[in-house]
Amino acid sequence: MFTQQATARSQEPGGRTKSSSPRQIPVVGVVTEDEDAQGALKPMDLNGVIKLLEETDKGDLEGKQLKSVKKLMQYYQNGLPLRDLAQIFKILKLCAGKIEHQPHFIESVYNILKVCSLPFLKKKVSDEITYAEDTANSIALLGDLMKVPSSELRIQICKCIVDFYHAEPPKKHITGYQPASSSYKIQMAEVGGLATSMVQSLAWLENQLVEKLWVLKALQHLSTSGL
Repeated sequence: MFTQQATARSQEPGGRTKSSSPRQIPVVGVVTEDEDAQGALKPMDLNGVIKLLEETDKGDLEGKQLKSVKKLMQYYQNGLPLRDLAQIFKILKLCAGKIEHQPHFIESVYNILKVCSLPFLKKKVSDEITYAEDTANSIALLGDLMKVPSSELRIQICKCIVDFYHAEPPKKHITGYQPASSSYKIQMAEVGGLATSMVQSLAWLENQLVEKLWVLKALQHLSTSGL
């Protein structure tokens, strides 16, 4: 009797025998929000960041702005999607415009430029065509920002341009995205007239030897693509 009862307890409906060891239930398709965010890019409120940067005359506003941009760049640390470039570069322009009177923003600009040196990301093959104008205009902005009276900013811009030609692949794969072609950023720099802007910047760098040398180095790289 005891044996029969024990056997009955060890059987499931249908005659399958249960294992005497604790049952392990595999977790399939259950991903927390934080885990999912590590390998995927969800929509960010870029307009909210832009609006915050455009605000003035509020208590502790600078701290909030710096924190907002820092969080944003941590989110995009593996590359910028082509679809977001126009807004990201607007954020870059707003931060750069604050450097003269709010020098802490140089770190925000540096972080943005550092990510800009990585390959841009596309969700679809057609993104390179769809966002070509936005990309060209965004890259052209780098030349315009050479007018900002900041030696550190100008040098970082030049380093970013040089990195166009030595970009390393993202350290982490972003779900649903792939890097744009290696020549895409260089082609868009040509379309946007970046080399022309960099040449023009030499006019106000006559007495700034270090900056001038960096501009010449950037131009040397740009010239290799026929600019």
